[in-house]
Amino acid sequence: MKRQWMLLALLPFAVAAQADLTVKGENFVAEGDSDDFRPEGEFTLSIKDDQMRTDSSDGQVSMLIRPAADGTHEYVFLDHAERKAMIMPREMAGRAEPVTSATTDNFVRPVGTDENGLLRVEYGYVGSASLPGGVGGGEIPAELKDMIAVVMEVQGIAMVEPEAEGSEELVEFSRMLASGMGNVEGSSGLTQGLATSMLHVAAHGMPMETQTTTEIRIRVNAEGPMRGMIESMANRMPNMKSRSRSVVHEVSTDSVDASLFYDGGFPEGYAVETMQLP
Repeated sequence: MKRQWMLLALLPFAVAAQADLTVKGENFVAEGDSDDFRPEGEFTLSIKDDQMRTDSSDGQVSMLIRPAADGTHEYVFLDHAERKAMIMPREMAGRAEPVTSATTDNFVRPVGTDENGLLRVEYGYVGSASLPGGVGGGEIPAELKDMIAVVMEVQGIAMVEPEAEGSEELVEFSRMLASGMGNVEGSSGLTQGLATSMLHVAAHGMPMETQTTTEIRIRVNAEGPMRGMIESMANRMPNMKSRSRSVVHEVSTDSVDASLFYDGGFPEGYAVETMQLP
């Protein structure tokens, strides 16, 4: 699941419909608040028209964003080692609302340049979504699912190259994500909120390096006598906090092979499942 969230964190490098673009770079990760980043592997992000694919360097994980048969778009995670295709459920993205906290609100702000002329842009996003019933190893009964939400808080810094190759395409595709993936069901969800922040980052140019802290935690919405019982159950579901760093090494606008997107289907022999929250 951690690697799937990391692929989502590459959304700043997504680019426009009616364009071909390939971005190659490297990911680093750190646990909690640590500054000890370790290599996670290289990535390749490929765009063909209104489809995006991100691949890890070890060839084990891919993420697709592409048009769905019903006229919306869908998120698909491919686990090549297990030969599985996992589709992000509509309720995971759709049953969401923006939230704020005492320390963080949604923001994107440039704060100066470095010695290489790259613009430093800070960004932050907080969003929440109701949990499907039965998650957490069955700790949360289905009838209580609306009383508990998962909260995703993202804060980061992007080093942006203004007017770089691919910058215009980057803004256009980011705009499509932020506006609901061109009629994606659940467009008000966590991923759309994150994409909105990334749109405002992309407006400044091509992110050549990003450093992001992501925390996923449980929030209890219930009041009265039920709150203590629900908090006890929720406390058995651990929070997740991690830091990631992505560095771009290569950008190309050469034609992308359309077969990377399986013509709207899945790799032959892959089992198709619906992704579950942790």
